[in-house]
Amino acid sequence: MTKIVNPKIFNALKHGASSKQGLLPSENAKDFAALEAQWHRELRPQGLILKNLVTGIVRNLWLQLRKIGRASC
Repeated sequence: MTKIVNPKIFNALKHGASSKQGLLPSENAKDFAALEAQWHRELRPQGLILKNLVTGIVRNLWLQLRKIGRASC
């Protein structure tokens, strides 16, 4: 079964700097997962709050990399 995506969420999407979507269709989910895994390995957050903080840090880093065009690297 194919998941139906609302096409309006991608209206006027050029660079995704202000996108509320985690990953854009042109981005590699494996790259994001690898970045997140690296941060979790290095920081070893214990507990839900710290794990959520690290996940937030990774998401913000990904958005910054997206802004400069390096999110696919």
